[in-house]
Amino acid sequence: MKNILTAFLFFSLSTVFAQNEVHKSYVLYTYHIAKYVDWENQGDIFKVVVLGSSPVTTMMAMSYKNKKLKNSVIQVYQVNSLEEIDNCHILFLPKGQKQYLEDVKKKFSAKPVLLITEFENAAKQGASINFVIDQDNAVKFELNRKVIKQSGLKLNNSILALAILIN
Repeated sequence: MKNILTAFLFFSLSTVFAQNEVHKSYVLYTYHIAKYVDWENQGDIFKVVVLGSSPVTTMMAMSYKNKKLKNSVIQVYQVNSLEEIDNCHILFLPKGQKQYLEDVKKKFSAKPVLLITEFENAAKQGASINFVIDQDNAVKFELNRKVIKQSGLKLNNSILALAILIN
C-alpha cells in the first residue's frame, strides 16, 4: 500500500511540475511573440489580460514585472468576465475558458488585440495564437495570419518561421 501511495504522489507531483513548466513556456513565448507584433498607438502601458483563473496570471505578473515592451510598461490583469475588459493588447484565454471564444471573437474581432489560447483547434476557430504541445511534449504555437491581419496588427515576418501557420 505504501508503494502505491508513493507512486501516486510521484505521478501527481510530476504532472504538477510538467504543467508548471508548460505555463512558464507560455509566459516566455507570449513575451517574445509580442516583440514581433506592432500595435498602432501602443501607448505607455502594455496591457495583458487573462480571462478567468490560470496559473499563467501569476507567472506573467512576476515575469513581466519591471519589463517593457517597445518602451511600454507591461501590466498584467486577471478578470473574471468579458464585461470587465475594455481594452488590452493581449488577451489570454486559458483552457478552462474556451466556452468564451466566440464571445471574445465578437467583442475584439476588429480591434488590435492579440488573442492567445491554449486549447485544441483554437487558431482554426479564430484565435491569433494558440499554444500546442507536440508529440515530444514541446510547446509550439499556431499562428492564424488571417485573424491577425483582420485585427489590424502587423507581424514581423521573422516570427512566421517559428510558428505553425494556420490560414
